Amino acid sequence: MVETSLLNGAQKTTVYERQRLETLQRLAQSALGTGRKINQVSDNPVDFYRAENLSNRVNDIQQAKSNIDLGVESLNAAQIGLDAIEDLSRQLQGVAISARSASADQKIELSAQFNTIRNQINNIAQDTSLNGTGLLTSTSDSLSVNVGSNSSVNVSGRDASPTGLGIKVASGYNGFATSGDIDAAIADIAVAVESTRSQQSSFAGTLSTLNIRGDANARLAETFQGGVDKLVNADLNEEAARSLALSIRAEFSTQSQRILNQSQSLLVSLVGSNG
Repeated sequence: MVETSLLNGAQKTTVYERQRLETLQRLAQSALGTGRKINQVSDNPVDFYRAENLSNRVNDIQQAKSNIDLGVESLNAAQIGLDAIEDLSRQLQGVAISARSASADQKIELSAQFNTIRNQINNIAQDTSLNGTGLLTSTSDSLSVNVGSNSSVNVSGRDASPTGLGIKVASGYNGFATSGDIDAAIADIAVAVESTRSQQSSFAGTLSTLNIRGDANARLAETFQGGVDKLVNADLNEEAARSLALSIRAEFSTQSQRILNQSQSLLVSLVGSNG
């Protein structure tokens, strides 16, 4: 009876070992199939929640990066608009200067040309609006870019329309009738060009800041994602080797179970014949 009891205990141990090996094999096969060693909380609670927290941080950073990208695009559009507005303003200067040696009839034509170019400045200021924000249409418009946790970069708008820049229509300069009228137009345009350059410089500084923050966020997201991958991704070579080793151990366990069953049968026969 003692030997039979010991044999039953050994059989139970073998069964438990086979069950444990089967569980480990399922995990190894799952890792090989999904490429992940952690797919649910029960696989490894500590690493699962660590990975989840890191993943949430990656999502937050990527959202901030998306906000930064939109802010960069808005500023790029404004910079393109300011470049064009400066070029058009210089054209207005050229028209006004031409009026110095123009006849009365020619001044009428130059006035019409002046107003046409001036209207283009207004159109460009309007066209640079992006996502409902126009940085060149009004000083009341502004752009707030969320660049990270409780951190924003604010950009104030600028009225880069002809009126905002202080450039009048040709009639406001009396149709360039006198040298004084022409000089007034040239002076106003010079101030507008200087104002445009100043705004370009301001936007460029903000644009540089956003680009730096955007690059930093991209690197942070990549770093944190690498942490997530290390926690949850499986080493396929390692998992393949583990799966093979477990298969071999399972085969040994099966053979051991078969031997124990045969031994039990033999003991039962011996006990029966002695009885």
